[in-house]
Amino acid sequence: MLRLLVATLLVALAIGWTGCGRASGVGVGETVPVQGKVQLDGQPLAEGEILFEAPGKPPQILPIANGAYSGQAIPGENRIQIAVYKEEIDSMTNQPAKVNILPPRFSYQSTLKANVTQSGPNEFDFETQSK
Repeated sequence: MLRLLVATLLVALAIGWTGCGRASGVGVGETVPVQGKVQLDGQPLAEGEILFEAPGKPPQILPIANGAYSGQAIPGENRIQIAVYKEEIDSMTNQPAKVNILPPRFSYQSTLKANVTQSGPNEFDFETQSK
């Protein structure tokens, strides 16, 4: 009985140690600096958000102000989404809700990409259109 308990404990410890490793050489929290500019209809985007999404990792959401953003992103190929929010009243709940006013091709249907590298410089500029 004691041997079974010790063996179970050792197996649990081994699983715990191997489960805490890095996936594909990049830890979940490992990020590098990124920066760039975002234009809307040829003008610097006053305010919004840019989302860097590496496969299988949590997205990194950075604020855009006066046409520029800077922050941290996970190295690798990132899908980019851009949002410009307008507050509207939700017809179902009658509560204020943020609505992205950019076309889907820049947000949830975006094909924009950025290859974020460990060595940088990781400067990415994006042009969007309101229509």
